Amino acid sequence: MKGLFAKHKIMMLVIILAIILIYTLFSLLCPIMTDDYMFWGKYLTANNGSMMPSLSGYCNYVRDLWLYENGRLANMLCAPVVLWMSKLAWAIILAVIICAIYLLSARMVNGSRPVSPLLLMSVWICCILLLPWYDTSSLMLIDYALNYFPPTLLTLATIWAAYRIESGQPFRNIYYYCAIVVIAFLAGIFHEGFSMPLLAAISVIAAVRKFSMPGQWWGIYIALLCGTIISAGSPAIWTRFFTVMDSRTQQHLLPYLRTLVKTTPVLLAMSTVAIAALPFRKSRQVLHSIISDRLNQYLILTASISAIMVIILKAPARATTGLNLLLIILLLRTVKSLGINHFQKSSTTAVIVSLISVCLFYSGVLLWQFKIFDENHQITMLLKDVDSDETIYMDTIRHAPWWTLSHPIVDIWYTSGQIRFVNNIYGRPEDIPPVLPKVLERYDFSNPVTIPEKTVFCQAGDIILMKGDNIDADKLPYNWRFTLAGGEEVGSYVMFVPFIANNGERWIAGFPTRIQVKGPFLNIKESY
Repeated sequence: MKGLFAKHKIMMLVIILAIILIYTLFSLLCPIMTDDYMFWGKYLTANNGSMMPSLSGYCNYVRDLWLYENGRLANMLCAPVVLWMSKLAWAIILAVIICAIYLLSARMVNGSRPVSPLLLMSVWICCILLLPWYDTSSLMLIDYALNYFPPTLLTLATIWAAYRIESGQPFRNIYYYCAIVVIAFLAGIFHEGFSMPLLAAISVIAAVRKFSMPGQWWGIYIALLCGTIISAGSPAIWTRFFTVMDSRTQQHLLPYLRTLVKTTPVLLAMSTVAIAALPFRKSRQVLHSIISDRLNQYLILTASISAIMVIILKAPARATTGLNLLLIILLLRTVKSLGINHFQKSSTTAVIVSLISVCLFYSGVLLWQFKIFDENHQITMLLKDVDSDETIYMDTIRHAPWWTLSHPIVDIWYTSGQIRFVNNIYGRPEDIPPVLPKVLERYDFSNPVTIPEKTVFCQAGDIILMKGDNIDADKLPYNWRFTLAGGEEVGSYVMFVPFIANNGERWIAGFPTRIQVKGPFLNIKESY
């Protein structure tokens, strides 16, 4: 028994080290991009163009963010991390945070019992498959990582602490409890998209319990409430909320509902199974057993409110990161409650095979990420040398193989945010894209190839083109359907980039994000 326990400890240590090493390398190979550049630029504006640390400059930066962006601590930390922290230090910190998320998730699945290597590997694999690792850019970028990984860890820790206290396991050590109160406050202030659903969920739980909660529980609640008031109290948040909730925008909620369904398959699957089980008495008893579990109540309520917020607020796919973690924990707890509990079995072979498989998967991901990192380094070096109004013509990596499961950063140079923020940092004109594909360098814009059934559009390989006079590229629809040369219809998100062609005319290039969209095209139409 002692030897078996020692083997467990060694295996757990190997898995933990593998997680930290892989995500450290992943983070190191993620270049500074999109929103990282944006917050870099905002700090420069707040600090009179200087990148040097300055208390007054940082206070101006925080004030401007709170007034015009949001009140998230995540974004307030972005500029300091980008500008002043070493890339290696940040990569290690992020990797440790991700590892802590996996460990805490496994602990929440298993309750008071020790976490086994097989359970930890199960959580890791579920996260690889189900988290929205890529959404206009990677979750591993500094700003996105700050916005989604620390809040996820803080949310899980707050739920776990509140559940423990309510279940009659208060914190005996005052220092531990003070640390938990600080964690709850940070959970509130880090990101309102996480703290508001959590606050609403535990408020419902308190109301159902007729507010007869232990004193320590109320301490956590008040800390979370205070943090949420600060982050959600930003006037910019409410301006955006009322803009999104404008009645004229409600007709466009369908794409965001589709996004939720695509990015949260566990939510769809579990909801479908639960509804299908309702007519059967025995199934209803199982459902009642799952729902009556106190920890499951925290998970279900927080996840449900998060899902509603994603749809109503038209949040991007990456906003489902915390939601998916809650659903993964709920799914594994449900599997365990049904008696299908293989997690405690010490199957060394299963653990080793799964660990090797994950390491092989990430070897491929890191290889592609290295190619993208090297490409980005070449582009940034060229941007320092070329004239400020000159575009670099280079064929960048726009797609990674399907087996990378959308983990690497691809197609980033054709997003409007990347173009605008990079141009701001390098002092370039706002409407001159830093990079364009080589096919556009020698393209005959005086005699363009039109799309047969939609002659207002032209095409150059996989790129769609249109005259850009009096057209705002940022206001063009994102979702389109393409009729390919063989007659097949394929839908894709399209990124539109305005540019000055080689004949001096203003054009707009559209870059489909799906690898299946290959020119020439017979037709193109907007998709709802």
